Amino acid sequence: MSSTVVLVISTLTLAYCKQLAAFLVDLFGGGQGDWDPKRIGYISNTAIGLAVVSFYLLDFALNALQASLRNLLLDITPADQLNVGNAWHSRMTQAGNIIGYGFGFLPLEDIPVLKWIGGSQFRKFCIVVLVVLVVTVWITCWTQEEQERPKKQAGSRCVVIGALETMVDGFTDDCGTAI
Repeated sequence: MSSTVVLVISTLTLAYCKQLAAFLVDLFGGGQGDWDPKRIGYISNTAIGLAVVSFYLLDFALNALQASLRNLLLDITPADQLNVGNAWHSRMTQAGNIIGYGFGFLPLEDIPVLKWIGGSQFRKFCIVVLVVLVVTVWITCWTQEEQERPKKQAGSRCVVIGALETMVDGFTDDCGTAI
């Protein structure tokens, strides 16, 4: 859930990067007014800095969200259905990528609901994506409950010895000879 909050903040920062940069420059007294060329340079540099930081946060938070969704898939899917679950996870991820790519071609500025947002196609796309992200993560959090799997009874054998045996088994063929 925290990765979703970071995704929302970083995406909103990207969508309103220039406006946030102008606010920050004005807040900290950069330049004497709208006409000052120094102010324009400060705004540009601040916007670039905000965008770079936002993209890093976006990348890390998206990786965290995807990892937690994969873990949730492993936790709630029965062992005999994991391959099917992973395949569907991959299909849905790729379908989302295709839909997102398709949104780039839609004239979002012509949609009446999105006119009040203002700005470019990118800003409108960011808002649409955030709404979809928050709704889907909320639905997932609300409907799925993780349950602890029963622990396997470990024998009296040491974990290290079991790991070494597994590695040796990986280096030998079916006849027991080293590869």
